This record gives sequence, C-alpha cells and structure tokens, in this order.
Amino acid sequence: MSEEFFQETVVDAIDSELRLQRKTLKFIVSSKFREGKLWRIILEESDNNTQLDESLEGALAWWNEPSTGFAEILTVIPEENQVVLRFVSADPPDRDQRIFIKPLCFLEPLKTAWEDEEWFEQIEKEYSRFLKKSPDTIGSGLKSSQYGFDWLREAQKQAFSLFDYAFGFLWGPPGTGKTTTLGVMLASHLLKFPQKKILLISTTNVALDQAVVSVDKALEKLPNTWQTRESMKRIGNHFRSEYYADRRHLLPATNEALLQELIRLEAQKPDPHDTQAYAQWKEQYETIRKLLKQKAIDILRSSTLCAITSTRATFELSLLREFQPFDLLVFDESSQMSQAHALALCPLARQVIFAGDPKQLSPIFQTHHPDVSLWLGNSMFRYKQKGSGYTVMLSEQSRMLKPICDIVSNVFYDGQLVVAKDKENDPEWIKERTIEDMTAEPVTIFPAESDSTWSAKYGGPIRYSSAADICKMVQAMINKNIDKTKIAVLAPFRAQRRLIRAMLRAQGVTKVLVSTVHRVQGSERHIIIFDPVDGLNNFLQDENGEHLINVAISRAMACLVIFLSDNDCLHPIFKQIKNIHDLSKEPSECIPLENIIFDSDFPGKFINKKVKFPGCMGTIDNVLTDDKVIVIDSSSGQSKTFKVSFLREKIKKEQEQRNLNH
Repeated sequence: MSEEFFQETVVDAIDSELRLQRKTLKFIVSSKFREGKLWRIILEESDNNTQLDESLEGALAWWNEPSTGFAEILTVIPEENQVVLRFVSADPPDRDQRIFIKPLCFLEPLKTAWEDEEWFEQIEKEYSRFLKKSPDTIGSGLKSSQYGFDWLREAQKQAFSLFDYAFGFLWGPPGTGKTTTLGVMLASHLLKFPQKKILLISTTNVALDQAVVSVDKALEKLPNTWQTRESMKRIGNHFRSEYYADRRHLLPATNEALLQELIRLEAQKPDPHDTQAYAQWKEQYETIRKLLKQKAIDILRSSTLCAITSTRATFELSLLREFQPFDLLVFDESSQMSQAHALALCPLARQVIFAGDPKQLSPIFQTHHPDVSLWLGNSMFRYKQKGSGYTVMLSEQSRMLKPICDIVSNVFYDGQLVVAKDKENDPEWIKERTIEDMTAEPVTIFPAESDSTWSAKYGGPIRYSSAADICKMVQAMINKNIDKTKIAVLAPFRAQRRLIRAMLRAQGVTKVLVSTVHRVQGSERHIIIFDPVDGLNNFLQDENGEHLINVAISRAMACLVIFLSDNDCLHPIFKQIKNIHDLSKEPSECIPLENIIFDSDFPGKFINKKVKFPGCMGTIDNVLTDDKVIVIDSSSGQSKTFKVSFLREKIKKEQEQRNLNH
C-alpha cells in the first residue's frame, strides 16, 4: 500500500464518520435536582439516549427555556439516563423542556493528526512495526518478585515479560484482574526506573480512574514509596471523586474560575462573519487556553506517570508531542479504541503496551463502509500474536462460579479461561456467591414462549412474553429478600429495555438495573438475567454480536439466566450455550466407543447417548448418512462430525495393536 493511499484512506474514513458525529443532540428533561453548585438532570427515554455515554463528559450543554443558559457536562450516568451539570449559568430546563448537547468530537483533532505530514511519517513507522508482528526486544529485567508481588497468579507474573518488547499485548478476559495486574506492573516500573516517564491512556474517565488508582494501591503496599506516589497525576477534570477520597495527591490543583470562563466563552462564541466581535472573543479564548496549557505543561514536566483519557490525549496531542518521547505508553481498555486512534498516539513513546480484551465490545462506529470498519471498527489487538512472548493472556478469573465460567470459556476463549486456583475452594469466595433463599442453579436456560415483534411504541424489537416472565422472576427474587442491587436485567435492544423498565415500574419495582449490554462492560452483578429478544437479528449475527453476548453473560458472578426461544437457538452461539448447559445436566457415565462401534445398529441406535470419541466426550446428536454421525462435544457444546468407517478402522487397528503387545 502506498503512503499516499494509506494516509488518504484513513483520513477519508475519519471524515466519513465525522460527518455523522457533528450533529447536536436533543433530549427531553424528565426531572432535575440541585446538588450544591451542581444540577442532576434526568432525561426522558428516546432514540438519542443510545448516544448518552461517557464521551459526552466535558461537552457543552445549553437550553432556551425557562431562560437561556449553558453548562458543562461533568458526569454522565448512562444506565440511569442522567447527566450532572456544573458551571450552570441559569436554571436548567423543567420537565418536558429541551436540553441540547454538542458532543466533544475527538475525530476532528484525530483527522488533523493524520493529515500532519511530519506526524504521519512517525505513524507509518509505528504501523510497519505492528505489521511485522515481531517487536524489538528491550530486556528490562523487571520481574514480579523484585518488589514483593509474589502473590500474583502465574499468568499475571508472566505479564511482566511484556516490558521486554517494544510493544506488547496484555489480554485480560472478564474477571482476570487485568487492572490489578497493570497497576502492579506500572508500580514496579516506576520504582525500577524513577527517571523514566509513563503515559497512561484509557478510553473512559471511570476506566482511567480505576487504572491510576490501581497503581497507587500497589505502591501503597510497599514501604518508602510516598515520593513516587506523589509524582503520579491524573490529568483532567471529569474524575469520579469517590476514587480519590484518600488519594488527593493523584489530582493536580485546578483553577475552576478559568474553566468556568472557558465554558462561558465556548457557549457565547459569535458568528465569525461578525469580524470585530469574533476577533475580541478569539483573543479572550486563546488567553484562557494559554493559561490552562501552561498548567498542563507544569504537570507533565513534574510527573513520572501522567494519566489521561484517549479523547483528551487527542485534543492535547500537540502538547504531548512537546514531551516526546515518553519512555512507556500504556493503553488501558485498548480493545475499545480504534486502531486509527491508537496509531495516532503510538509515536509518543519508545515502548507501548496495549491492555484489553478483543473478545468484548469493539470500537463503535456508525458509517457502513469497509475503510471505516477497518480503521475505526478494529482495535490494535488485531496485531496480537497468541502464544508469542509479546502477547500474554490472563487465564484465571475470580468473578464467575465454575458453571458460568465454563460456558464463557468454551464459547469465547477456546476453553482456556478457568476459575482461579486460589478461589475455587475458598469458602469466603464461594460464600460471596451464595445467595440466600436462591434455589436456582448457577446457569438456567429459560424457555421463551414467543419470538420478537417490532414495536412502534418502544421503537424497536420487543418480546412481551419474556419481559413479563422476567418481571415475575425479579419480583420473586425481591420477595425472597434478595438485594435489588445484586440483580441486573440485560437486553441488546433499547426497546426491550424500555418495555421491561415500564413493566417493573408498574409493579412498583425500582433500583433494579435494567440496561442494554453496551452500558455494563466493566461492571458485574451477582445475578444476570439476559434476554437476547431476537437471536436471529442482524445486530447479533457478526463478530460484534458475539462480543456483545460475551459481555452480557460474563457480568454474572453467581447466577446467570438466559431466555431463549427455539429460533434464538438457531444462532450458533446460543445453540452452543444451550448444548453446554443441557449436556452438563446429563449423567456423567460415558460409553466407550469400542463397546458399540461394531454394533450393526450403530450409530442410529445410540442417538442421545454419551460416548467417548477420539479427542472428545460427547452425545450423539444426529446421523447424516450411514457413514457420518454428528456429535455434540460435552465441554465446548460444539458439533463435530465423524466418519463411521474411519472410526471402525481406527478402533480395529488399536485392538490389533493391543493384541500384538500382549
């Protein structure tokens, strides 16, 4: 691919997506509450709510009634349809009035970065490195035991080998302690190399807070590390204050008066055609930006670890380039960041580590075009090399009980994900996942009586029968005094979420999380009730659909309930899940193949019998021809086809060999 074509292709892909993201979002207010200087706004359900996520934090909001006003969005709580406003210039809208939000569009500075010829030369060098899938070795000498982190699991210790490569991938499936591992790794790096600088980037404010706090917690356990802890800083104003109650040293001092003035100026930007007014406004705006930039420079200069969101890093790329090269750049939750976005930041450092899980939610894009899909819909994990030294997969998880883990592992992780050795027999861990008065098995497949229908009222596919059964199930759990906050109901479609919420409200049930799957990645609940609604919907058919199903079921700690109709089970993933579940209920006795292979009625006589086949133990499901049989593998739930004539010849030879040996 020529340089011009490569550059133009990515720029055109960004531009295509940019045209869709420039629009202003409009919401209807349901209610509002004042909390000191802040305002909490609850929004009505609408199609716009799908875009209500953390990317709106820092965006400008404005309204025209009851009077004209503006504010900055401090926090977004997607699952509750809430935004928290600060720097509010006038009372926010009342019920049924409109509020407008202009999203911060990181694609604009991202496009600028790719159009910069000098910077693109560095991007291209990075890209060529990843294409080779053979990173240079560095030899850091860092080991987990060096600073007393021997309590890590084996794969977590192995992750330290990533420091020995110019780039590497830390693959952390659900519940494997990726954030903890990353925290210990970066704490060790800071202690061994106190003069080196680390840039830590994550896709959301919450993920960034969790990552930087995990580093501080790791250092906190060691003596004489206060100076190192003080040298770490979390850049940005949209942090979750609860993470920093006892960790204020991680937050640099901010000038709220300057921030408030900047928001006021952004809200009152005049028409550029009004030359005099625009020139005056521009001078004021640039003065404020210059003062804020100097503050950021001071922080970057004095810190050994700087943590920043991927969105802000893109806006502040020119500033970060002044400190190039950082010694280490770490992308947390990088499987949710597009490769176009990550590649634009990779030249900032000598060494890069990507942490995430490519089997969970991918980067989101809206434009249906192959180039957009390639550059904005794929993460850098497409360059990982499973089994290589520079790709480490964490394989022990401590979230899910074994029956749940077995399904997640066999369907999505080739059977490699297991319950952590230190947890499987731990009474406290098991007790935490034991729900009193709950008689259900850890995994239940609940038959859905009907298939989905399109609802104009709710704006999408719904399944009324499963919604009604879910509400009965939730009510029964509450009647058994099960904590509401331990229950989550998930569906891939907003319409079904709206229907279930409405039905639960009608029953007087509140505080039970009812959410779409996209909004719960990174969280967990004791009980997950998952309704796919329409397993044959195109939304669930591709790789992203598989990732969504993985996220849904891997949130469960103790109890997983999945509603499936016969049509849902035509989806290969749901069929596999049902097979694993059903086969786990069958008797464990297994017939040796050699005992029945020469029976004249084999295989037809043995349908639904569990038999030990070469390489697997499974149930005979169907006979295709006189010579072919379909077997459902008891572990993976996948279908396997065997030739009867081959099996007979194989068993015959094995018997002859045994006779010779005797």
